[in-house]
Amino acid sequence: MTKTKCYAIFDVLKNKTFAEIWLLLQEELREYTEEQKEEKKNVNWDFEWRNRLLVSMANPDEERINKKENKIKIQDIMDWRKKRIEEAKIKERPNGVKAVSYILSYSPEKEGNMPISKWCKKNKEFAIKKHGLQNIMNMVYHGGEKTGHIHLMALPIVIPEKGRFKGQERMDAAGFIGGKGKMIQAHTDYAQEMAIFGLERGQNGSLAKKISPQEYYTNQTEEKNHQERKKMYALIARLKLKLKKVKKWIEEKGLEKELNNILKGTEIA
Repeated sequence: MTKTKCYAIFDVLKNKTFAEIWLLLQEELREYTEEQKEEKKNVNWDFEWRNRLLVSMANPDEERINKKENKIKIQDIMDWRKKRIEEAKIKERPNGVKAVSYILSYSPEKEGNMPISKWCKKNKEFAIKKHGLQNIMNMVYHGGEKTGHIHLMALPIVIPEKGRFKGQERMDAAGFIGGKGKMIQAHTDYAQEMAIFGLERGQNGSLAKKISPQEYYTNQTEEKNHQERKKMYALIARLKLKLKKVKKWIEEKGLEKELNNILKGTEIA
């Protein structure tokens, strides 16, 4: 009988806006209203007690995120991020990458046979080795969905060994995941770390090529759609902010009447 291959899943995303970061952290920390929870059909809320906060520099102590008295808040992490950037004396570019986020997982065939505590520990070691403990914004394991997975968000801070920024901390997402070559190498490095759990690296290329079991592709489609919705919500948040600025400008210029005429299709005298 042929043994089914199981793969190390490695997905990474550059976060360029604070709105996007906030939405991702909302997902990671489960900061939802009851109505929002009802919309999360992919989450089995009866098993959310399995979730574990692996790392958060906003509160370095390890704990289960569902402990109400110790729960990390999104604002705690955002405040820590601001402090970390200020202490490092980093000048951020307006359109620069604010953070990098990862989804780390395994083929669903491995679910139920994965030593979760050891797997989480190994992933934590990988994250610290890659980004440094001092740059990890949040790292959490989710066990209440079809396949267990880890969300990791980190600051892409590097210290160049040469050049005009030699010895200075600076943001450089490209140094971690810039270009196809580095993305492929990052996936390869992760798969090598996870090999002790019987996980392999998929083939280079698209998701369909990397992962042979059709079941995994089906399960991940929902997660991909979820990521697209997050991007859409981030775009809506940015548009709302711009609309507020436009509205304020119109009010300052006293152009409300002219705007109403335009909306009604009336010509301006």
